[in-house]
Amino acid sequence: MESRKLGGRGQTTVDLTEGDMFVRIRTSPMEGEFPSSTWLIGADESSDELTCLYWDSRGVRRVYRTTMVEGVWTIWRNAPGFNQRYVGNLAADGSSIVGRWEFSEDGSTWKVDFDLSYHRKS
Repeated sequence: MESRKLGGRGQTTVDLTEGDMFVRIRTSPMEGEFPSSTWLIGADESSDELTCLYWDSRGVRRVYRTTMVEGVWTIWRNAPGFNQRYVGNLAADGSSIVGRWEFSEDGSTWKVDFDLSYHRKS
């Protein structure tokens, strides 16, 4: 499977909001094809999984689940005809996350959509 290359670069900011109850992730393109987006991530006290509300400048709105287990960040969404998942590996020093988005039309055959990496700015 080959990843498609979007060729974009952007800036992502992560901050805590509502008294540290939620994480907000905002991404702004600096160049390339991807949209600006916002994630709002929070937890239910009865689960280790977090819920992510996502929306972007194209008008796309989605609900995902996410976990961070042993340095692997997984985000997924099960939706009829368009399942998605991201799997990213956190560097041992915490300076980057390297991963990729995949999609599946049937929920069992996965294809790479695009690579996505995050690198902490000094």
